[in-house]
Amino acid sequence: DAEIVGTEQINTRDVTHLKYADSGTTTEVWIDEFYKVPLEAKVTSGLGTARYIYKLISVGSVKDDVLEHEQLQNY
Repeated sequence: DAEIVGTEQINTRDVTHLKYADSGTTTEVWIDEFYKVPLEAKVTSGLGTARYIYKLISVGSVKDDVLEHEQLQNY
């Protein structure tokens, strides 16, 4: 179960900060409160931290293959 850390702002957008921990990995996500899309994500494990910042947000016009991320090795 994810916990709500609080509400914040990213680039003047109101966001909800969520946090989830499982099997030694902590995932944090910042969700735009109006569009309900992630603006930022951070995954932390014993291997380090990966951070994703979404700067060009287009709701309803992006195809799924554009949103796929390359799988990190040993992660």
